Amino acid sequence: MCQEVLEAEQGWVVCLEKLRRYAVQGPTSVHFFCLSVVEDVVAKRYESIGEEGRTKIRESVMRFAATCANAKRPHYIKEKLVLVLVNLIKHDVPERWPSFFGDFLSLVGVSPSGDVSHALQRPLMMDLLTRLLRTLNAEVVVYDDQRSQEEIRHNMVIKDHMRDGANKIIVALLHRVITIYLNGAASSTNSNNSNNSSSSSSSNTNANNINTDNTLKMKVVARSLHVLAELIVWIDIQLVLNKNVLPLLYRCLGYQANFHIQIGACMCLRAIVNKGVPDVNDKLQILHQLDIIKVVQRFGANVQSLAPQFAVHMSELVTSIGMKLLEGFSCTVERVKETILQQQQQQQQQQQQQ
Repeated sequence: MCQEVLEAEQGWVVCLEKLRRYAVQGPTSVHFFCLSVVEDVVAKRYESIGEEGRTKIRESVMRFAATCANAKRPHYIKEKLVLVLVNLIKHDVPERWPSFFGDFLSLVGVSPSGDVSHALQRPLMMDLLTRLLRTLNAEVVVYDDQRSQEEIRHNMVIKDHMRDGANKIIVALLHRVITIYLNGAASSTNSNNSNNSSSSSSSNTNANNINTDNTLKMKVVARSLHVLAELIVWIDIQLVLNKNVLPLLYRCLGYQANFHIQIGACMCLRAIVNKGVPDVNDKLQILHQLDIIKVVQRFGANVQSLAPQFAVHMSELVTSIGMKLLEGFSCTVERVKETILQQQQQQQQQQQQQ
């Protein structure tokens, strides 16, 4: 029966209707199958279903995504939904769907003016957004020579489209989410400590709800840092190399309550260190602005207390810093040699003329 629906010419229409009807309370098996059928249509015969069909798919998938704000979807449903969305991006953005990123950020809770306060209250949607951005990085941003030249070209068009507006909003949103969620975790820890003195069932239930909410938020923080590290590779460096984002990265680097967050911050700093910069003086200025050696020294004194996974990433960060400093030193030495040689040649020419 499932195979018949998958192969039927209008099977995807039936699946869209099922997604609409059972979006909130339907079985996850129905969600997964319907999303799989839609994914197959988008991947294999999206151009043949006409603009009306494509519009129907876009609207239905976004409508289902909106239900994630209040429904705790299993991991595999969210990942399948994200795959469908990324496939739609690859086919439709920016030509047929130039407003996708604005539309999706609106679902998350970002206002048209860029206000993110409502989005901060929707951790389930932030979870979906960070999953989307990570998959988008793998499928669009990262270069893969196995892709066709047309796909590579269009991926560049998508990236340029994001540079024109979405990236700035996304970085600002990630910054605010990380900040607020970390602050909330500290507050809830203090609240839980005060509740330990009370043995009422209601206080225990509230504490459990808070812990569950904080667990999700800490996962969102860690994934947000991973997303930010992936973005740094290709976005305007000034979006992160500023007085707002850098202190937050240092704060996350020292967040010993969760080594996944520490690793994410370490990955961001390493991405900044390794980011390609045409001029060596600009690179050295970035390293100076980071003041990262002092930051690393703080951990060197207590290296035994670091989580092993975090220690590995810290060693990679230190290695990257050393390599960039050596590259900068080598380039500076070569420039000095060239300058001295030019001066000697000029002196020889002047002597010959005399």
